Amino acid sequence: MNKETRAEIKRQYKEEFHPKGIYCAKCNKTGLMWVDSSTNLTSSENRLKFSLKTGTLLNIDFQTALKDAGPESFDFEVLEVFEEDISQYELNKQLRERRIYWQDTLSAKSLYR
Repeated sequence: MNKETRAEIKRQYKEEFHPKGIYCAKCNKTGLMWVDSSTNLTSSENRLKFSLKTGTLLNIDFQTALKDAGPESFDFEVLEVFEEDISQYELNKQLRERRIYWQDTLSAKSLYR
């Protein structure tokens, strides 16, 4: 792949809409939930699925549940999606506030923090 093609692919990726919001990883076997926020929900889902396959997530509680229940027991669920046209400052503020809200509401743990 030449430099021009690579640059064009990068440009297109940056211009695409990437849904931003709050998501949950849920263990169906135990009922335990982990919540986090993301500026790219699609990438977060892919990262979580990869972590489930390889057992490489850094969260100790999540690792224990994964070992006990197995990767097939986990689901990825989008809880909330934010508007595309808000400032970065407002987005970060909302992501933080809504992540805390969903953790409290669902009695969930933080996935990466």
